[in-house]
Amino acid sequence: MSKLLFNLRLFMDGMQLRKLLFLFVIYSFFIPPAQAEFNTWTEYKSPHFRLYSDLDKAQVESALLDFEVFRATLIELLHLDNKDFVPVDIYAFKSQNDYEKIQPNRKVDGYFQDTFRGPVMVIGPGKLRQLNLSTLYHEYLHYLVRVNSSFKYPRWFDEGIAELYSSLEYDEDFVVIGKMAERAAGKYANSSLLDLESLLTQTNISSASSNMIRKFYSTSWIFVHFLQFSSVNGFDDYRASLTQFLNLYNKGVTPLIAFEQSFSVSLDELQKQLERYNRKRILYAKRFAKPQVTLNYQSNELNQGQLYANMSHLAYSTGQKKNSDRFLEQALTLNNPKALSVKSFLLVRERKTAKALTLLEKLARTKGLDAEVYLNVGQAYKELARRLPKRKDEMRRLAIYYLEQAKKLGGYSQTQVFLADLYWQTGDTQKVSDEIIAAVALMPSNIRLNYLAGSYMVKLKNKVYARFFLGNVINWSKNPKQIAQAQLWLASL
Repeated sequence: MSKLLFNLRLFMDGMQLRKLLFLFVIYSFFIPPAQAEFNTWTEYKSPHFRLYSDLDKAQVESALLDFEVFRATLIELLHLDNKDFVPVDIYAFKSQNDYEKIQPNRKVDGYFQDTFRGPVMVIGPGKLRQLNLSTLYHEYLHYLVRVNSSFKYPRWFDEGIAELYSSLEYDEDFVVIGKMAERAAGKYANSSLLDLESLLTQTNISSASSNMIRKFYSTSWIFVHFLQFSSVNGFDDYRASLTQFLNLYNKGVTPLIAFEQSFSVSLDELQKQLERYNRKRILYAKRFAKPQVTLNYQSNELNQGQLYANMSHLAYSTGQKKNSDRFLEQALTLNNPKALSVKSFLLVRERKTAKALTLLEKLARTKGLDAEVYLNVGQAYKELARRLPKRKDEMRRLAIYYLEQAKKLGGYSQTQVFLADLYWQTGDTQKVSDEIIAAVALMPSNIRLNYLAGSYMVKLKNKVYARFFLGNVINWSKNPKQIAQAQLWLASL
């Protein structure tokens, strides 16, 4: 009897086991795949911006329209040339957790980078219309003014006008500029003013003390507000004097002489007026008709490989290397061409040249590659030319070939920068000059690019272009070493 019960138990246990195995197999078909690290992101491309986001469509459309209206307003009111350059890439995050993976530091709600591959604006999570984007608008205004005008502005005006217009507000019909309702709580509240002679003659503010820098920016802001809106606040109208001053400055007249020839009052008298203006509790703004902008855009959902590749680049640019590496590996598992091209360059840097060459040959057989992938491939071959002396000429020829392909497909200043370096190595100075000038033409506002172009022009003994590019560096840079080197190069001409 006991043996029969034992066999029966084995039979029942076997049935239970088979049942469990059956249920496991069935259930396995319904186990969801590992969740992607990011939600679905979409690219929205308008005439002047490429906005990438996982926010809902209505928010993105509203933000795109805001950016296009802001741009059109500045073009109209500042009388800019309205040229088209590389579109601004904007990344707008929905999740704080996602944003922290690329955030430079926890205090930054957003940031603007003017890179060799184009300007990038990154916006942290929140409802876009309710976020304070004045800092990003400030940097974008610098970019827009510099790319659409060859005019050289003094540093105080450059910073003051950017601060003034970055707080622009508008409704359905009007644009309001110079609104001061939150002035008391503003970042320049209670700042004492810098004397105007120091303001006009200051060129290297970045090397000054923190107190001096604060005074410089606060005085620049209120002085530009005063010169633009003095007449609506009970003072004489100084707009014509300002225009004349800027024209003389642009022609190379020193600031104090330009002031004497433009203004009918002394610096001391204008200083007293500015201090009275600064003490007023209420300052009136001006409003203008809002430019009519019709939003046209195309949208395209990013595949996961492209999204990870883009996030890897963003994280790398802000020093988040671990996250950058992780995102790159994710993109590589999805066989994304951009990630593969980046990996090829990294393999070269790691001295794994055989693996790099195999990967580059694989990419060469891939159809439909875009300009950025060709640029990365060209960069990898350029590095191989340095690391493989016996095959230097072959690698250099391949680098030039792929960079020329990149140039045909899209406008990246970095393409021209690499070509200029390669042509310098071959001794073709005319092509060096052509490529570096073309690079700046694509990104006229980029300070590092002007610095590089100026250094080439000094070596090429092209005084006109050297003075132009290095003059931009001195006028725009906030890096004391960069400014000092630019001044040394100019002095050597």
